[in-house]
Amino acid sequence: MADDDITAGLPADLRELIDSWSGTPAFVRDRHLDVIASNALARAVSPAFVEGVNLARRTFVESDVIDGRPASPEIAQAVTTALRDSLDRHEADAQFLDLVGELEAGSGRFAGAWAEPAADQGDAVLTYRVEAVGPVRLRYQDLRIPDQNEYTLVVMRPADESSRVSLQRLSELTTGLSES
Repeated sequence: MADDDITAGLPADLRELIDSWSGTPAFVRDRHLDVIASNALARAVSPAFVEGVNLARRTFVESDVIDGRPASPEIAQAVTTALRDSLDRHEADAQFLDLVGELEAGSGRFAGAWAEPAADQGDAVLTYRVEAVGPVRLRYQDLRIPDQNEYTLVVMRPADESSRVSLQRLSELTTGLSES
């Protein structure tokens, strides 16, 4: 899928907004948890936030293959909750049903999490292992975009002082790389 296909329905001002946040990791996902747009800092935090990646597939099916380690239980729970919330907001369509079927068949961990009653996500804090700066604990918030029911803006912020310093360092490294 070409980048233009991924971002076809995304308002240009939304893309410009997240790109302007050099110190705040942010991305836009669709109802199937496909990353539609992401800023440089989000991509530096995790390869899961690269445009075109499906967060559910990346978490449950591809995680061991790509990283050599599974996603943390907290990340797995957050993704399962996001998928449930998306189903609650939108009608199940063929793509959604195919995704859930693929995840259930490919991941016992997903099948177990999906079968459990929905958990209250609350104010989730997720830890990402970032090679350049070490672990970064981020608090994230899903924001619905007015007049764009298909998309959700995900904004992350440091959960503690150590993570704030690490995220600032990562932002400086990312900005330095993009300027060269």
